[in-house]
Amino acid sequence: MMHQAAVTLTVALSAYSAAAATIDRRIVGGEDAKEGEFPSVVSITGTNGICGGALLDSKTVLTAAHCLLGVVSVRAGSVQHRAGGVEAKIASKAYHPEYMTNHKTPKEPFYNNDIGIIKLASAIETGGNIRYATLPEEGSDAVPGSMGVLAGWGTQKPTFTLGGDAAERMARVTLPIHDRSVCDNLDAGVQGRQTLVCAGGSGKNACRYDSGSPLMEQDTGLVVGVASWGIPDAEELMCSNAPMLYTRVSSYLGFINQHLEGGAAAAAAPPATPEQPGGGPRADEDKLCSTAAGPNKYGVPEDECRRVVAQCVFEEKQKNKVESNFDGVVRCVDAQLLA
Repeated sequence: MMHQAAVTLTVALSAYSAAAATIDRRIVGGEDAKEGEFPSVVSITGTNGICGGALLDSKTVLTAAHCLLGVVSVRAGSVQHRAGGVEAKIASKAYHPEYMTNHKTPKEPFYNNDIGIIKLASAIETGGNIRYATLPEEGSDAVPGSMGVLAGWGTQKPTFTLGGDAAERMARVTLPIHDRSVCDNLDAGVQGRQTLVCAGGSGKNACRYDSGSPLMEQDTGLVVGVASWGIPDAEELMCSNAPMLYTRVSSYLGFINQHLEGGAAAAAAPPATPEQPGGGPRADEDKLCSTAAGPNKYGVPEDECRRVVAQCVFEEKQKNKVESNFDGVVRCVDAQLLA
């Protein structure tokens, strides 16, 4: 269960050794969810595919920041992402103000502060198979050794290439919560970051198209994490034996609360990606997005273009496992902005 490329659970550049596990073709290592079993979990549909999210109130959805590009609609109250329940169009979206700003080298993951808010154009009220999610207390942390539950529509088997299709029906999987040191030891990009939850692995995991899906405490149902990115195992398989990283919700309650109904915050675009040593996202953006000498070839604002380029740069890195190919980046951006 992982969303595509730049809108995916990110590939970390490390490996994890673990015993092979039998993989059930649901979620990864999970099972089909029952109707109404996860009444606060919503599907998010857009031009980049499917993400998951948590319905916080009648017009507010919590998801990953990298899921916000191209979002079109949200569906609640259904285990199907194409039908049933209640669908609402997107009114606005808000990226965490420091999303992506900690990207320091090409080998570090993009998705720092990977959390975002969707505001809906029409209200989704509680009733039937729809309920609002419950958030943890500020500063609280998922307990290592406890269990979490993830529900979503992600790819249902491990993958080398971030391929696979979204599941038609919601699936669920129970995941062990690890101490952050487990993920620290597997990926240098995690080290020192207290705003993450490390969970899953050994054949039970989120995968492509699960990005943004809520990780809930099994005992309380509290949303403690938002599916963000993953680590390949020793065989370079994603969504298999190595754990995944989730944005730690309790670290961002201030941001979340100001966007709830009645909050004062206005939706905002993410800041531009900072200059990278020796080139990188900023250099690519400058070639495509600048409006200094007139409109860029896409006819869109520079900040919108830069967001698309940054995600396409990362997608190319994941495909090639090397620095991004600029021609591939251009094709990706063209597909997004000239379609």
